Amino acid sequence: MRENYKDLLAPVRQRVSSRGPRSMVEEYESDRSRILYSAAFRRLQRKTQVFPLEENAAVRSRLTHSLEVAHVGRYIATSVVEKIDKKKFLTKYKLGPDERLALANVVDTACLAHDIGNPPFGHFGEAAIAKWADSFVSKKLKNCQSGFDPKVIMHDDSTKDFTVFDGNPQGFRIVCSLAGVDGYGMNLTAAQLASLVKYPCGAGGMDKDNPILKKAGIFSSEMGSWAWVRDKFGLAERARFPLAFLMEAADDISYCLSDIEDGIEKCYTTHDDFYGAVHNLLVSEGKSTALLDESINRANEKAQSVERTVFLRTMLVRALVDEAAEAYVQKHSEIFEGKATNLLDASSDHYILLSAIRRTVGTKLYGRRASVELELTGYAAILGILNKYEDLIDLSSSDFDRLGGSRVTSSLIGAQRLYSLLPPKYLAAYRRSCESISSEEVSWCHRVRLVIDFVSGMTDVFALQTYQILTGVK
Repeated sequence: MRENYKDLLAPVRQRVSSRGPRSMVEEYESDRSRILYSAAFRRLQRKTQVFPLEENAAVRSRLTHSLEVAHVGRYIATSVVEKIDKKKFLTKYKLGPDERLALANVVDTACLAHDIGNPPFGHFGEAAIAKWADSFVSKKLKNCQSGFDPKVIMHDDSTKDFTVFDGNPQGFRIVCSLAGVDGYGMNLTAAQLASLVKYPCGAGGMDKDNPILKKAGIFSSEMGSWAWVRDKFGLAERARFPLAFLMEAADDISYCLSDIEDGIEKCYTTHDDFYGAVHNLLVSEGKSTALLDESINRANEKAQSVERTVFLRTMLVRALVDEAAEAYVQKHSEIFEGKATNLLDASSDHYILLSAIRRTVGTKLYGRRASVELELTGYAAILGILNKYEDLIDLSSSDFDRLGGSRVTSSLIGAQRLYSLLPPKYLAAYRRSCESISSEEVSWCHRVRLVIDFVSGMTDVFALQTYQILTGVK
C-alpha cells in the first residue's frame, strides 16, 4: 500500500449508494450514523463489559465502554495528524483537510463498532458458543443419517468458525451481512470495513505467535467481503489495515483503566490498594516504578479538586495516546507495507505500566464470587438455549423451510414455535446463503450459523429470559 491517505480514505462502497456521490466527509459521517443508529449498537447497553447484569448505572456496559474507546480513538487519530504535521509530511501523505477529518471519523466509528458482535456475558458467552458448537458438530459427525456425508461438514470452513467463535468476526458479519435487507449489511465504505478487522485471517489462518493473527477476525461467510476490501487497497494477505492499529490501541488503553474505576465503584478494591499492588508487581519484576510514582504523586496533589482515580486515569490516557500516536508515525512505512504486527513497543515504560495494570486488574477485580455466579448463570443459559435448538437445526432443509408456513404437521409444531423466535433479518440472511446450495450438509451448517447469530445477538437479560421460557422456568 502507498502512504497516501487520499487513496486510503477514498469512500468506496460495495453497493453504490442510492443517494449518489457525496463528499468524503459526508460519506464517513454516513458510516458513523449507520453504526450509531443500528439495533446491534443499541443492544450493547445491556451487554456485559466486565460485571454481568449490573444494576449500578455508574458501572460500564459494552455501550459505555465503546463510547469511551471511540473518544480515545479520535484522540489518537488527531494526535497522529498533529505529529505528521510537525514532521511536514501532510503533503507527502496527501493529508488534506478532508482527509484529516475523515481519518478521525473512521477511527472513531471503528471504535464505536469494535464490540458490536460480542455475545451476551462477554467472553463467557463466546466460550459457551464455541463449546456447544464443538460438541454439536462432533455429535453430528458421529451420528450422520443415511445420505448425509460427514466429509462435507469436516471440510466446510463454517465448522471452524463455530468452534473458535469470537465477537470480532461476528461484528464484521453484522456490518457486512446481517444488518440491512440486501446482503450488503450496512454497506459501509471499504476503509471503514477494513478498520474494523483487528485480526485479518479466518479460522484456518490463525497463528498464536503473531499478535495480529492470534484469533480469527473474519468468518468464512464474509471472506468475499474481505477479499473485496483487500482488492480495493492492494492489502497484502494477512496484513492489517493501517487504521485498525489505532482502533486496537484505543481499546487496549481504555478497557483496563476503566475496569479499575468500576472495581472501586463496586467496592472490590480502593485506589490505594489497587495502585499499591501495581507498584509491588513492578518492583517484583525489576521494572521501573518512576512513571507510576510520578503519576500517583500528581494525582494526590489534585485530590482536593478532582477524584484521584479519575485524574490518574486521565493522565495515563494522555500519556498512552501520545505514545501510540508517536509509534504509529515512527512505524508508518512498516504499517503501510503490511509488515507491522504491533504498535506499542513492549519495552517502553508506558507499555510496561499498562501491562502491569492489566494483570493487576485480572487478579484483583476478575473472578469475584458475585460475578462468577452470574457468569456461570449466563454460561448455562447460553448452552441451554443452543441445546434446545439442536432438533430444529437437524431438520431436513425441506422440513425447515415448511416452518415458515401457516400450517405444519403435528411433528413439526414444537420446531415451528422455536422457529418463530428467530429474527426475520437472520432468517433472510440464512435464505440468501442457501439460494445456490443443494447440499443438505452445507444447509445444515448455515442453520448452525443462523442459531448462533440469534444467540450472540441477545442481551444478557434477554438471554436469561429466553432460557427460562424454553426450560419452563418462566
